[in-house]
Amino acid sequence: MELANQRAIEALVKPQNALKTGTIDLHGLYLKEAMAEVVTFLDHHLENKAYKEIIIITGAGHHSKKHDQPVIRPAVEKHLQQKHIAFKEISNRGALLVTVPNGKKDLTKV
Repeated sequence: MELANQRAIEALVKPQNALKTGTIDLHGLYLKEAMAEVVTFLDHHLENKAYKEIIIITGAGHHSKKHDQPVIRPAVEKHLQQKHIAFKEISNRGALLVTVPNGKKDLTKV
C-alpha cells in the first residue's frame, strides 16, 4: 500500500511542478501523503519567497469516507495555524490562499 501511495504522489503531484508554479493540488491523496507534500511545498515557498501568495487545493471533502466532512483541509489549516502562517479560504472552501511574507511576485502575473 505504501508503494501504491508513493506512485499516486508521483502520478498526481509531481507533474504539477508545484515548487515552480506556486499551486499544489492534493486531490487523490491520503492525509499522510498530502501533509508530507504540503510541508515540502510550504518550506520551499516560505524560504524562496518567489510569490506573495501560494495556493493549496485541498478539495471540499466530497470524496472523503464521511462525505462532506473533509480530512485534508482541516489538517492543512491546523498546520498553517500552528506555524502562524496567514491564509484564507478561496474557491468555495476547496482551496487555501497562503500569504508568503516578503514574497516577490503575484502568482497571477507569472
